[in-house]
Amino acid sequence: MIVPGDEAGVVAALREASAAGVPVTIAGAGTGLTGGRVPLGGWVISLEKFTRLEVKAGHAIAGAGALLRDLHAAAQGSGQFYPPDPTETGASIGGTIATNASGSRSLKYGATRRWIERLRVVLADGRLIDCGELRRRVAW
Repeated sequence: MIVPGDEAGVVAALREASAAGVPVTIAGAGTGLTGGRVPLGGWVISLEKFTRLEVKAGHAIAGAGALLRDLHAAAQGSGQFYPPDPTETGASIGGTIATNASGSRSLKYGATRRWIERLRVVLADGRLIDCGELRRRVAW
C-alpha cells in the first residue's frame, strides 16, 4: 500500500503506475460494503493522510481523507451543518463525493455533489486539475 503524505506524492505514484501500466485502487476510509477498495491486482493508494478540515462561514475546505463525522462536528461547532447526511459518518469526504452519498436530508437538500464547489483532482495519468467553481455557492 502506498500512503502519500501530500499531493506531490499522489501525482508521482499515479505517474509511475500509468507509465508502467499498473492498475491502481484508491483507498479511503474503508467503510464501503462492496469491497471497492480491495484490488484485483496492482497498487493501492491510501488517502488517509489527507485530513485537512477547515470550516469557514458558509463553506468548508476538506481533504479527501477527512471523515464525515469530523466535518459534522466542526460545522456544528460553528453553528452550521453539512446538508447531505450519509448514514456512515466514518466515511471519508472523498468517498462521499466519489459515490455521491446521500441520506435522510437528501430529499430536502440533495446528495453530496450538489454541495461541492471546487475540487482538486489527480487523474490516473498523474495530471493535476483544479475544477474551479463547479456551481454557484449555496450557503449552508
